[in-house]
Amino acid sequence: MGVNRERMMKQQEILLGNFAIARGLLEAGCSFFAAYPGTPSSEILPGLAYFKEKEKKKNIYFEWSTNEKVAFEVAFGAALTGKRAAIAMKQVGLNVAFESLLHSRSIPLRGGFVVISADDPGPQSSQTEQDTRQLGIFYQLPVLDPANPREAREMARYSFDLSEKFRIPVLLRTTHRVSHARQNVPLGPIRSVRKATRFSIEADGIPYGDRITRTLKSIEKEFEKESNFNRVSLKYPPQKKVGIIAAGVSYAIAKDFLDDRGLSTSIPVLKIGTVHPLPREKVEGFINQFETIFIFEETDAAIEIQLQDKERIFGRWNGIIPSEGEIGPEVMARVFLPHLHHLKLIKDLPVEDAELQQALQSMKIPPRPPRLCPGCGHRAAFFAIRQAFPEALFPGDIGCYTLGVNMRVVDTCLDMGSSVNFAAGFYQAFHQDGKQPPVIATIGDSTFFHAGLSSLLAAVKSGKRFVLIILDNEVVAMTGMQPTPGTGITAKKEQGNAISIRGMLEALGVPFIREVDAYRVDEMISAICQGVEFTKAPEGSVAAIIAKRECIIHAQSQGRVQPLLNRVEATKTCTGCRACINSFDCPALIWNPERKKVEIDETICVGCGICLYACPQNRSGAGLFSLQQTYFLEHPIPSP
Repeated sequence: MGVNRERMMKQQEILLGNFAIARGLLEAGCSFFAAYPGTPSSEILPGLAYFKEKEKKKNIYFEWSTNEKVAFEVAFGAALTGKRAAIAMKQVGLNVAFESLLHSRSIPLRGGFVVISADDPGPQSSQTEQDTRQLGIFYQLPVLDPANPREAREMARYSFDLSEKFRIPVLLRTTHRVSHARQNVPLGPIRSVRKATRFSIEADGIPYGDRITRTLKSIEKEFEKESNFNRVSLKYPPQKKVGIIAAGVSYAIAKDFLDDRGLSTSIPVLKIGTVHPLPREKVEGFINQFETIFIFEETDAAIEIQLQDKERIFGRWNGIIPSEGEIGPEVMARVFLPHLHHLKLIKDLPVEDAELQQALQSMKIPPRPPRLCPGCGHRAAFFAIRQAFPEALFPGDIGCYTLGVNMRVVDTCLDMGSSVNFAAGFYQAFHQDGKQPPVIATIGDSTFFHAGLSSLLAAVKSGKRFVLIILDNEVVAMTGMQPTPGTGITAKKEQGNAISIRGMLEALGVPFIREVDAYRVDEMISAICQGVEFTKAPEGSVAAIIAKRECIIHAQSQGRVQPLLNRVEATKTCTGCRACINSFDCPALIWNPERKKVEIDETICVGCGICLYACPQNRSGAGLFSLQQTYFLEHPIPSP
């Protein structure tokens, strides 16, 4: 008994949800994986790397692609040869691959192809809370929605079988509560990978619409029989007044919610893991047993939209369930318990803890918006921009540098690469009116490779005039420190071909190019001024400045920042003007209301000394701060 228990324990591991997905892919025989990093999907590729190394599997390929469209198409190409291939990205990243996803349905696959899209209800780290399940309905693709890491692994395995059986891509949709949860997950054997074979387009004579309709009907029949992902918690419920349908993580929350209140033996729950095509017979049969049905799902009404009769449904469409955000226990308590009380299924409604509410109100925690890290080179670059041209137009982009909005140096944020196109549009709009205000766009190094190249080509070709500042910190910092094409580091952490940003700018025909250490604020200001002047010159065009400074967090994690040799200290000459706090926005600069002076939080200060530039007293010679050593400026952080 002890031996069997030990063997079982060896076959399980506590895994992050994304690692569980990675394990499921490998166990299914996935041999090709591509991704573009984006929270909450970023850990799937590292999970593949972890298990590849652990299991000593050599014939498995994975890459960080330049963008999501590239990831989709290289992996789809592998699937056409018979390989089992998968891709991963966050929900807004899938937008970049829309055209590829749409047309992929029309090419019958030879190998399995799984599209993993990590949604972000809330949203926690995205600009929108897009629901990938609705995209699957719109594009007529099967969609699986796991409730926890263990099921995410099972669905990753099953997705390949489903994809190959029906020769169609499968959407595996997860959310951050699944991707970033941890659970004890059973580990199965890793299937061997297949050999590639030549592919050619098949012509079967069946109209495309007919093929898709037949395929979805067949998949729906399979989902009707799928008892593992679609199941009812109570076969013989003791009451017929109310039931629950829940999908994905909403099922896990609903289950815990009922368990905590002793309601799991009286309120039945139909769990739906295969959201599209919906197993209608199973769902409608469940609905017909009850007077009312609550549907809990995030973020949109993907199950509701597939139901013809909504008369007994309490969900997002009739406003019973909030139309946005996550459905946590507090939401369920607010919308579900009063209904149970009305039906006399519970005696009393819970009473708020008065002491707890009073304690929360007395804390008076000031709101703290997200800010760039102490020592971030982007902050120095943004400060230089603001000092050079405070009244310029500032199109921004997607990345941690979007936080330049705090320093009033980011006016717009739409999607990856939009800063370049916005800059071109701003220039042209004012040029038509005979004006040319300074336009200074910012974009990160990874985003530049992802979506900025074609936009910049169009701007140079059509003679637009603006300054483009490429904030080069050598990593995809916001999503987990993945390498950029500029470093040449591969997903396997091997040295590949580094792509020079300067070389790309030259190839695109940009005539004005400067490379500056972002920490050297005076040089940054000078380069920006020169760039603006160039845009106004008769021969002017786009002016590009590469603001280089490795992400301080990444440098520290790699041991490239030694014990700090310099410190910045507030001195008695501080006048309390708060200019450094207002203009530099560094978390290490703290206002002391009692002393009415600025202080340095030594626990987070990295000693870069760049805040010296933000002090009017320092610039006038009085010296708000005394800099012991200018180590960072004299010794730039070495490249990896």
